[in-house]
Amino acid sequence: MPPLFYIVLMCKAGLFLESHLNEIGEFMKNTRFKKILYATDLGRNSHIALDVAMNIAASTQAKLIFMHVINNMDIEQDEAIESYISDALFKQIRKSKQGLAAEKIERRLAEIKDENPALFASIEIERVITEGPVTAQILTLVEEQSVDMIVIGSRTHSTLGELLIGSTASKVVHRSKVPVTVVPL
Repeated sequence: MPPLFYIVLMCKAGLFLESHLNEIGEFMKNTRFKKILYATDLGRNSHIALDVAMNIAASTQAKLIFMHVINNMDIEQDEAIESYISDALFKQIRKSKQGLAAEKIERRLAEIKDENPALFASIEIERVITEGPVTAQILTLVEEQSVDMIVIGSRTHSTLGELLIGSTASKVVHRSKVPVTVVPL
């Protein structure tokens, strides 16, 4: 069953104003989301989508789940490397990837806390780091945790099929059973 609606926000220079919520419509204001999933690759401009997710969570009094998926492609590379190094070193490398992701998440949240302490204090935030195929991991978490909305950033790519929405965001939009907000980065 397809989502009830898709929302695409056009945000420039990382600015998200309260007035953007008005552009989404009365539906957003009158809906009480309980859980919003912010899925990120932790890339350079991903803070733009985080700002959107946090503002939506605050305005709807929803819990925010901050999710990063360690890409399955990286896992396949790890398996190739594993055949050349010891198990202990391989496990250390994998643990290091998770640790680096956790550090980036905490740095992002600390920046938000410093910039807007009231916004940060108004939102319950859960951190999730998983490994595997990105789209599948996102949609599995949505189902397991009864998420009401997904916020995801998208970079434009050069191929025609990904001109408007990036590949991961596009797959999430087309397969999700809940509303998806795609934020151009």
